[in-house]
Amino acid sequence: MRSHWISKKSFRVGMLTVACSLMLVSLGYGQGRIPTPLYVMPSEGVTDMNGMLMPGNANALGGLVQVLEAPNGVIYPPDPFTGHPNATNTVLPNGESFIGGRISPSLDYSGLFAVSLHGPRPSVDQHFFVRVYSGSTIEESIFYADSEVLVSTSDSTTLLYADVGRLTNIVSLARDTDGDGLPDWWEFQYFGEIDAIDDPDALLPGHRMTAREAYIAGTDPTDIDDIFMITSVEPHFGTNYVEYMWTDEDTGMSGTSRLYEITGQVLSWPSAEGREYDVEYATNILTGFSTLVEGLPAHESRVNTYTNFFEEGVTVPKFYRARVGWPDDPLQQTLD
Repeated sequence: MRSHWISKKSFRVGMLTVACSLMLVSLGYGQGRIPTPLYVMPSEGVTDMNGMLMPGNANALGGLVQVLEAPNGVIYPPDPFTGHPNATNTVLPNGESFIGGRISPSLDYSGLFAVSLHGPRPSVDQHFFVRVYSGSTIEESIFYADSEVLVSTSDSTTLLYADVGRLTNIVSLARDTDGDGLPDWWEFQYFGEIDAIDDPDALLPGHRMTAREAYIAGTDPTDIDDIFMITSVEPHFGTNYVEYMWTDEDTGMSGTSRLYEITGQVLSWPSAEGREYDVEYATNILTGFSTLVEGLPAHESRVNTYTNFFEEGVTVPKFYRARVGWPDDPLQQTLD
């Protein structure tokens, strides 16, 4: 077996510039031919969800790195339940490594890696990409990021750069390690740990909502003012009006005004992407609520409104309430 140093490039990591050399190891195929692997590595360090360079070196490997096939140049997201790659995006031979793989032990937080693709190396014009995970296994990972699609245009190509950037995508929306009905990504995003909530049905400190309610409603559990509730009920005026004369006794001024007919009530409440809303009403809270409208989708403005037009001979509602559901929530929970 022969080894060859064939490439050298400088990387800037924070304020530190590091000279990084690649050692390509020949595999000795054929007579007189010394094929070399195709190395894949980033030109800049990969950063975690907080924007910090990911840890890892040859002696203490970091997050999982996979080089995956991308047929026709298509990258699919991971399976929403397991977090594993889509069946179309298969791992290339020897296409797994880690942050810090083949990186000097002197670099603890470089966010760098180098994957050696060999046995066989990708064929000419084969499309593939790099996916980096926040954990050393898919099961331990919450976030991931993908590079752009790469392609080797020649058998003589020895190095391709795959820039991944920052880990911002969620590996599995449905993974709930502690089984409390709150996905790992949600607990980590708001509280920094995947098992941060002891009782998801207890009111959050200083809050008027529980963690489960905040999760379903799409509100921020750390913001005590971000609450799912009907925030306003305003009159809706029709086109009919009564005109009347008026006089101000203090100023002596007079004029004509119109009093428009109130034909309904306009309800408003905060909304969140992917949620659906039902509105219910009651004329007497003791006799229960009836459905006014169902399945209203969230508005892109993050504020939903609904106008309840009055019908002749029907008692005007005195009470309203909204219910929120998240159709894509694996638990299919609904919140009043």
